[in-house]
Amino acid sequence: MMVEIKEIRYKEKYEINEKLVYKDQSGNWQCHSELSRTEKEAFKKFAKSWGDSNKEDLNGEAHNIH
Repeated sequence: MMVEIKEIRYKEKYEINEKLVYKDQSGNWQCHSELSRTEKEAFKKFAKSWGDSNKEDLNGEAHNIH
């Protein structure tokens, strides 16, 4: 499966295969649509490229990325 990630606002808001993913006020990742396992893994790898200290927290359920 091809995963396309488009930046809307750096480290805060992205489209993953046209599904909006964003950080809420608490710093948790939110998505109103369900992401596939492949989409979640692609986003984790993408976030690692930032050198973001929160990259390990992008584990799906804990941050409401379904």
